[in-house]
Parts: sequence; C-alpha cells; structure tokens
Amino acid sequence: MADCDDPTGIPDRKSVLTSRSWGGRIAGQADEFRADATSDEAVPYRFRIDPKDGVGAGAWSGRVFVENFEITKANNGTVNFTSQFRGDGPLAWGPWTCAGLRPAAPW
Repeated sequence: MADCDDPTGIPDRKSVLTSRSWGGRIAGQADEFRADATSDEAVPYRFRIDPKDGVGAGAWSGRVFVENFEITKANNGTVNFTSQFRGDGPLAWGPWTCAGLRPAAPW
C-alpha cells in the first residue's frame, strides 16, 4: 500500500485474509488407527488440552485427513507411530467431554 507522505518509498505489504487452515503432527500408541490412516473422508478428531493446574483446559475439535503415517514400533497389534494430518473445515474450541469418542482400546 503506497504511503502518500513518501510516494517514492518502498510500500508496506498489506495482506488480505482469504482462508484459514490448520494441521499438525502427532505421535503416540494406537491399535485402531488403520481406518483413519486410509480413509478417503475427513475423520473427526478431538485434541485434549489439559494443563496441570486445570486453567484453560478444553479441547480443539475438527475433521482431519491423515496425510502420512509412519509406524515406528509394533508389539502385539499395538503400534507406536508418527503422523501428519491436515484439517478439513473449521477447528472449534470447547470443553472436554467424552461424548462421541470411540471406546478406548483395552490395553
């Protein structure tokens, strides 16, 4: 955007927000991840934020596509892994609840 007080100066860039995106990288241990890693549809995920003092606890929720998946160790059907994911649609913040979550695997 040109500066009227200094018309020959180098202008400052002005960005216009046209979209938002989100994604991330996770690592962990799972035995029910195969369907998510191979899905052609975005899969709902909830990322729990649980500070030690409880202040600011909640969860980010949204749908993701798994972009890559690397098994780092396998043991009796349970794997350690790293994965890169890409968000599909909005990322919403809210309180942590167990509603809508898949049952936990019996470790």
